[in-house]
Amino acid sequence: MNSSKVAYVGIDLLPLGARGNGARQEPRQRPAAALGEEQGSFLAQPDSQPRHSGRSAKSSDELSYIALDGDLRLLAIGRGRLADALAYVSGQASAFVAINAPRRPALGLMRQESVRQSLEPPPKPGSWLKYRVAEYQLRLPILPTPDDISACPGWMRRGFDLYNRLETLGYSAYPAGRDCPRQSLEVQAYATYTGLLGQAPFPSDTLEGRLQRQLILHELGVRVADPMDFFEDVTPHRLLRGFLPLKDIHTPDELDALAAAYTAWLAAQRAQQVNLLGAPEEGQIVVPQPGLLDVQTSGRGTKPV
Repeated sequence: MNSSKVAYVGIDLLPLGARGNGARQEPRQRPAAALGEEQGSFLAQPDSQPRHSGRSAKSSDELSYIALDGDLRLLAIGRGRLADALAYVSGQASAFVAINAPRRPALGLMRQESVRQSLEPPPKPGSWLKYRVAEYQLRLPILPTPDDISACPGWMRRGFDLYNRLETLGYSAYPAGRDCPRQSLEVQAYATYTGLLGQAPFPSDTLEGRLQRQLILHELGVRVADPMDFFEDVTPHRLLRGFLPLKDIHTPDELDALAAAYTAWLAAQRAQQVNLLGAPEEGQIVVPQPGLLDVQTSGRGTKPV
């Protein structure tokens, strides 16, 4: 497969309130080297204020999609309905499409004792019954995927529809082998950022959360604007007038789509650097291996591994 002609597409369907950010969930066991609690906010800057960024928050039935090339340069960026994203990916002869949404409803595997005992560590009795296996293995505060499709929120159902439509377009579930030019994969953007950072990031709907996520991607080689330039462009006049230079800082949904696209690139180009979580029949989640980004305490704070 000629990697220079492959598109790595990330699609985000999530409403703002479903992005992780410390959502409540059942008590969970944690390993000794547990991820840190979510960092606090020093400057809340919700994306619901379009004058700050020039891009309004997407509506509940919209999705965002971003495509990268083999050199992690931006090929396309868009926001629209399901048909818009499908029109783009259908025109790609070769593409890996990563979707920040579950592939299918849960199958109730976590209610089977044999499945629960096969996990490391096994969940406590009575806990995690409503989650998919992959969601348990993430061990993060995310929304579970119900086993009843009618109980799934609208964005999840649109995700199921998107995976099904991709299948009709010839997209096989990852990993389908290096000779398969069209593949789809499920990702979890919050888990991607948490794993890369080594701890929970700032909330995605704050300015610092956006800057932090964009810096992670920039340090990994994704061709986004250096978010540290933001601080050079903040002047006393702009700050007093409430105008912040956010035109080059991506919105939360764009950053999640970028994380998905980067994971698609990693899965295709460096398969040894991703992990597959969960049971194939229930939907596997692809996540980058921890340690790709080494968090430092000096300099700019991060460096690529």
